[in-house]
Amino acid sequence: MCIRDRPSTRIEFKEYCKRALGAPVVEINVDEDQIDDRVDEALEYFYQYHSDGSEKVFLKHVVIDSVLVTNSVATTFSNGEILTGSTSGAQFRISQLGSGALYAGISTNNSLGGEVISGTFLGGETVTGATSGGSATLPGTQFITQGDRDNGYIAVADAVTAIKRVFPLRDVNASNSMFDIKYQMHLNDMFSLSYMGNLVDYEMAKQYLSLVDMVIDSDDKHFRYHKHDDKLYIDMDWENDLSVGEYIVIEAYRKLDPDTYTDVYNDIWLKRYTTALVKKQWGANLSKFNGVAMIGGVTLNGQQIYSEALQDVEKLETEIRSSFELNPAMLIG
Repeated sequence: MCIRDRPSTRIEFKEYCKRALGAPVVEINVDEDQIDDRVDEALEYFYQYHSDGSEKVFLKHVVIDSVLVTNSVATTFSNGEILTGSTSGAQFRISQLGSGALYAGISTNNSLGGEVISGTFLGGETVTGATSGGSATLPGTQFITQGDRDNGYIAVADAVTAIKRVFPLRDVNASNSMFDIKYQMHLNDMFSLSYMGNLVDYEMAKQYLSLVDMVIDSDDKHFRYHKHDDKLYIDMDWENDLSVGEYIVIEAYRKLDPDTYTDVYNDIWLKRYTTALVKKQWGANLSKFNGVAMIGGVTLNGQQIYSEALQDVEKLETEIRSSFELNPAMLIG
């Protein structure tokens, strides 16, 4: 196959689509900006419905605290101490993450890691520690950065199209304790004659326990995600269910960036669909001059080009939904 038939860049991809419509033999009356719009439109449809348009990934996120920045410090605060704003009355609890200076009290840049307990701090006010009695002043602006626990959500990369699952923060069935129900079930049944010959009953019992755990005491948190918001909201007690420094693992689907995975531009369905969209744009442009006789007696028939392209688009959209679309259950969390 000729290299020209295997586009690997956006420019080569656009040139391929124009050649498919007859260029350079036929002039394609579509502006470059319009072609770029149609390429973006085709890619978004490809990401949304084609199984090859996205990849399943496991994203890890470390839970971070909020950071309160001060101008000056009269004394050293202690971990767990509560600071109160002199004007706002807002309160901030200092916490610690490992041995990092940023979260272990005062650091060289006067930053405090912790969480906002209540209220909203004001720029320029003085904060006073309840335990040490020490005080510090806040800058006029940009004195606090909200962490995950104060926000109540996790920021997600823009390329993520869907989130399927947030992994449990703990697994009640993974305990090695002799009092664990799974351990006891295995101990009692391991040498049972009925169990030795039948794994089905054991597997059904495990699934039943998982169902009970999900209904009564589940760690599979309910969550909400919308790709236009880029925020993952997890319905849980952020203060008690999570500690700073813990990891949250997210099973998600992420767009395949064609500039990184260049073979995306050579996908046969994407090439045909983008060509059909450009053809539709071409017909829409020419239809404004329908019936106008050109030099040499040629008459433009933009409506016919538009109608043909519309049929191609509808056919390809039906094809992707019936042949290439992921199972909806794989994308819904």
